Parts: sequence; C-alpha cells; structure tokens
Amino acid sequence: MNRTLIAAAVGVLFSWQGLAFAAEPARLPGASTVSATPASGPGGWGDSPAAQGAVKLAEPPTAQGPAKLGQPAVPKTVARRRTQQATKAFDTAHPASALRGEASVCTSLPAKWDHAQALADAGRTTQAYTLYLDLLRACSDPSELAGTAWKAAKALPPAEIDRLLADPVFDKLSLRKVRADLRLQRMYAENTAGDYTGALAYSRELRADSSVQLDASALEVSGWLEDRAHYDKAAEHLFREALKSAKDPASARLGLTLSLMHQQRLAEAEVESRDLATPDGKRLHAAIELALAKESGDPAQVDAALKLVDETGDATDPATRALAGWALLNSRRTQRAEQIFAKLHQDVPDNEEYLQGLAFSSTANRDYQTLSTLVGTNAPGTPPLARQMLAQHDESLGLYDHARALTGHPSEGQEPALQSLFTVDRKSGTAGQDKLTVWTIPQLSVTLPPTPSLSLRIDGTVLRLDNGQQHAWGKLLGGTVRNDLGQGVLIAGVAVEAPGEGTTQVFGKIQYQQIAESEDEFVRIAASRDGIYDSLRSYEGVPSETGPAVSSSLEIAARQAIGRSAFHVGETLSGGAVTASGTAVNPFYAASLSLTRDFHLKGWSWLNAGPEVRISSYRYDANRYTGPYAGYWSPKSNREAGLVFYAQSDEGGRFLFKTGGRVGYATRELFTGRASGAFGEDTTTMARLVSRNVIVGAGVGYRASPGYQDMSIFAWVKIPFEPRGHLRAADLVTPRGF
Repeated sequence: MNRTLIAAAVGVLFSWQGLAFAAEPARLPGASTVSATPASGPGGWGDSPAAQGAVKLAEPPTAQGPAKLGQPAVPKTVARRRTQQATKAFDTAHPASALRGEASVCTSLPAKWDHAQALADAGRTTQAYTLYLDLLRACSDPSELAGTAWKAAKALPPAEIDRLLADPVFDKLSLRKVRADLRLQRMYAENTAGDYTGALAYSRELRADSSVQLDASALEVSGWLEDRAHYDKAAEHLFREALKSAKDPASARLGLTLSLMHQQRLAEAEVESRDLATPDGKRLHAAIELALAKESGDPAQVDAALKLVDETGDATDPATRALAGWALLNSRRTQRAEQIFAKLHQDVPDNEEYLQGLAFSSTANRDYQTLSTLVGTNAPGTPPLARQMLAQHDESLGLYDHARALTGHPSEGQEPALQSLFTVDRKSGTAGQDKLTVWTIPQLSVTLPPTPSLSLRIDGTVLRLDNGQQHAWGKLLGGTVRNDLGQGVLIAGVAVEAPGEGTTQVFGKIQYQQIAESEDEFVRIAASRDGIYDSLRSYEGVPSETGPAVSSSLEIAARQAIGRSAFHVGETLSGGAVTASGTAVNPFYAASLSLTRDFHLKGWSWLNAGPEVRISSYRYDANRYTGPYAGYWSPKSNREAGLVFYAQSDEGGRFLFKTGGRVGYATRELFTGRASGAFGEDTTTMARLVSRNVIVGAGVGYRASPGYQDMSIFAWVKIPFEPRGHLRAADLVTPRGF
C-alpha cells in the first residue's frame, strides 16, 4: 500500500491543515515569573515578559545531569501542543554583589539593552546584533548573559537569532541552557506559524546536543514533525520515548501507531491502536483493520473491517472510501470497487490515487471504455499504468497499431525481426504415389519496422518435395501486410511460387478479424488462393499431364459466449473449389460446430475444451496419382465427432508453451472405399527467450485418421532487432497445414 494512501486514510484524525501543532501558554513546574524591569534585589537582569502567555526558562540544570527541556502536555486536539516554554531570566541564587563587580562594559545593562532594542526597531539589525554579541562576549555573570540573550531573542529577527545562537559564545557553560531554551522556543514558534521545516531543524539541533534532554511534550512535537517529513523511523523512536514519561499518552500513542502504519508494519500498528480510546483513535484503528483486510484479500475480513469503519462513523471520508475501494478490489469485488473510485474521481479528477484505483478496477471489470476515456482525457497525474493496460488490451484484440500509438513503441512480438524456419512434413502412403515429404530449408522472414498504419513481413522459402522415388525443388516469395481497420485487423498477403519446372503460380489471401472487448469472442472472414502440395506432378512441368493444384476458398468463423458463462459456441463455415489444368473442378465445403468451456488456472492464459462436430468434403485426402482428379483426391463425405482442446501458458515470461488438438471418431468415403475409426491430431509448440535478442522454438504436429497419417516437425530461430524481456503468442510458429 503506498504512503499516500495510508496517510490519506487517516487524514480524518486531524482537524487542521497538515500536522500543525497549536500551543497553549503554560508555566513549567517550578518556574518563577520575573519582572519586566531590572530587579533591585537579589534577583537578576533580563528580559522579563508578563506572566500571561510568556515564554519561561526552565529551572537551570543540576550538575548531575543534562538539562530537561520541554513542557507538560496540555493537548487541545490529538497533536496540539504549547508553543511557548516558561523561561527564567537568570539564576536567582547569584547575589546582587556579583553584578556590581563586573567590568565597566557590563554596567548600565538596561540602557544598553534599550539602545540595542532601539537599533533593531529602526531596522539597523546588524548594529543591534553586534551590540548584543559584544555584551555576551564581555559579560561573565550568568544572570547578565541570560538577560542579554533573552533581550536579543526578543529584539532580533529569526535569521539573526539563528546566527547569534550559532556563535561560539553560546558554548559557555552559563549560556548552553539559554541556547537550548531559545531553540525550544523557536521550535514551538515555527511550528505554530506553519513553518514545519524550520521547526524540525530546531528540533534536530536540540536532539543533537547531548546536554539536552527533552520532556514528553517536546518529544511528541518532534515526533509529529518527523512524521510530517516522512522520517517514520525517527518519528517512531521519538513517540516511544515520549510514552515513557507522558502523563497523557494518547497523542504519543497515536503518533506511534501512525509511524508504524507508514512503515507498513500494520500488525504492530494494529496492536498499538487497540488502546486508542478517543473517537479519532477508534477511526484510526478501523482504518488499520481495513488496511490489513486489504492486504489479506479475504472477502470476510474485508466485510468485517468495513463494518467496523461504519461503526466509527468514518465511512464517508474520501480517504477511507479509497482504502475501501482497494480492499474490495483485492477481494475480487471489482464492480463495487469501480463504483467507489468512479465517484471519487468524479469529485476530485486530479487525484492520482483515484485515477489509479479507477484504472485498476475498470481493467479488472474489463471496462475498457472507462479506461479509454481516462487515457483519452490525459489529465495531469493520469497513471502511466492506465495507458499500459489499455495497450495490453489492444494487443489482445490484435490492434497492434493502436497499442503502438499508446506506448510509443511496437508491441513485443511485432517489432522488426529476422526469422529462420525449418520444417519437415511427412505424409503417409505408397512410395511413388501418395507418399510425400516436404522440406522447408529454410523459410526466411523479415519483419520490417512498422509505419503508423502498416506492418510488412517478407517471406522467402525453398521447398524440396520427395515421394520416395524422385524429388523436385520449388521456391516461394511472399509478403504480408497488416493494418488496424476500425475495431478489427485487416491482413493481406500475396506470394509467387515457382514449382520446379512447373508453371509459376500466384497465391494470395485477405482476412479481416474483429475480437470483442471481452477478448474471448471474435468473428473472422477470409478469402484465399493456396497451392496444394499433394504430389510432384505440379512440379514436373509436363504439358500433357496435370498442372499445379490450386485451392480457392472463402471461410467465415466466429466464437460467442453463452450469456456471462464460461461456455462458448464456435462455428466455422467454408467453401471453395480445387482446380488444376487437365482435371475437373472439384468443389468442397466444410462446417464445424463446437461448445467449449474456458478454464482459468494459474500459469495458463488460454485453456478450453469441449465437444465438436464437423462435416465436410475435403479438397484432398491422400496424394494420389490416379483417379478422376489425378494429382489430388477429395472424399465425397466426411463426418467427425469428438473433443477439441486448446492450452497456452501465460505470456510475459521467458518460456511459452502452446498445444491444441482433437480426438474422436470419423467416417469417410475414400478412394479405396468407406473407412471409419478413431482419429486424433495435435500440434504442440514451445519457445524460449535465450537472450534479449534471440528466441528459439520447436514443435511437432501429428494427424492420424482413417486413410492417412501426417506428421510435421519444425524449429525456428527469431532475432528481434529490439531487446526483449518476454515472450508473446506472436512469437510462436504454426507450420503449414496444421
């Protein structure tokens, strides 16, 4: 919990602006009042203020120990203290004859004091300062020295008083007590005036003097000053010392509780707060209970703490409401938390804590409209985390251009990079007929630096096809561009293939996909023209035989949630035709319907499974040389029913794992006749970030079904041109055909 939050949570305890400490005039025990005029008897010389509201000197220290400075506690509120200390101008134990024996420079002191006072009143402070300093250096009688010091303190401005106290003359034994009393007076005066920095400086000077011992009242004031300056450990020590001698420990215990709270030592703070009996103390105790509940994330503990807050009458305080919002957010009551922070932000738009709370809670609720409004407003104090969260959401939607506009740099996985992919695809069958092995050695890809609206990737591939008796080589060069279009992504690609001695072919694909704000629903439409690696015929270039086989198709896919449940319905519908010179046009279709349930487990960002059914007439099944369609084969019917599953580990680490597949039962009408039986397929991919600029990955795909078996092994190396710290799903590779 940040310090601002804790300090705000207990702001209700103080009825003044900041931690100001007012003062009440009072006399220390044993202090005597002296006259405003020079004493004629055995008294002494000195500044003798009126008794009411006067600053008094404490009794002089004994030879056995250090001077005790301070004042008794007369609290008006939790932290209010007197600003004035009873003073005594001189030690009355000195006989009158001691003053008469001083040198001539110390004679007629009242007249010299009056002259110095007149100089100060006339603005000639330097001359007044010099006169007071000369008297202090020349005189030796303690009463004369004390009187002169107090006269100077009354006449000179604060800066000159500080200068005077710093002079070595105050190192005299008879002036050390006076210096300490003057500093204590200045500490209280500066504190009352609201100059807490100056008051703290005087407090530290007093505490640095080993001959000075502060009383409980001065220790408490010093503790509050250290607390205000955020020196929590020092404040804790001062409050503990004050508790040892304070007659009324309420203020010191309150300060100790706060200092522990600021140090995140909530358990200790809770123990101290149990003894706070005032309404302010009870509210602080309730705030600590709420802070502990927030840290625990336990809904029951949070509810109990909120009930305690209601009982103390502090539930409407903005700081307490903010703390309640964080507690509700940690206990997964995100909607209530967002309502609290939304109202707080509406009332105080510039408060950074409220902005952060609203950003966190709206993200937890997937309320990205609110998050977008926060970022769009870009008010001062808008937390960078809000922009980062919205960018992460855009990345989940595939809107990488939007995310880049928010962060100012490409998303991880979309930066300029060089990649080399090696694959081996093996299709089962008879040598010289449907058996086929396709080697990609290699596929080189370059992702160019993105422009404000486009990302471009260029792929160059060398293929080797082998059917067990002969082989052929092919080359392919293609490029893909992507662009955010509205709330979706438009991807378009084109490729040119030179299949050995065969006819050069031009392929292409265009796709538009839109992912819903929930990040787990989408709709996609794609049109493509692809080559079919089903035999070597298309690579041989024999005019009298069949030409390259080409598949042209249109696909529509979607996934929707069922209400607010974790269940989703997925649909796919596609259709097209396979064409090749010298053969008939072969139309095909495919349709699927699935019902999957999303699971949320630690360590997994994507995990779902459920039943699925498919009906289709494939564009090809086995790599046949013979038959009505020559170099490819299309079954007349295909029926499948089974389970589908997908899983991916959490992104953001140095290792990423992904798997997906299907198992079930299928019945088909193949070239050789009808076949039925179990089927199964799976593709597993994994990648590791081995250094900030090197990613390696590997995977395997396997498909077994009545009539054929396919297997693919692949590996790749990716070299991002920008240092990386995490892996993303975009770093994974899926081989052709899987």
